[in-house]
Amino acid sequence: MCHAPATTRGPRLFRDPGVLFDAVMTGLQSGETYFYQVGSDDVDADADGNGDGVWSEVETFRMPPAAGEGPSTSTTGTTTGTATGTKTH
Repeated sequence: MCHAPATTRGPRLFRDPGVLFDAVMTGLQSGETYFYQVGSDDVDADADGNGDGVWSEVETFRMPPAAGEGPSTSTTGTTTGTATGTKTH
């Protein structure tokens, strides 16, 4: 938000950026899928004074394979051959 319209001054030009949170995840393991949600019960979502909280949607991401591990592949069908790879879960 370094340029117009974010830097333009005036009462009708203000854009509320909403609530921003950050979080640190530790102990993540390669190849695993993680689900997360960030927020707080202490923030009033609609300024009604009830402190009903503000929470993100549940998001997901998958950690990449560890160094030296290749991506996993899956095949189906009636092909004959040899395949090598790494089992992931």
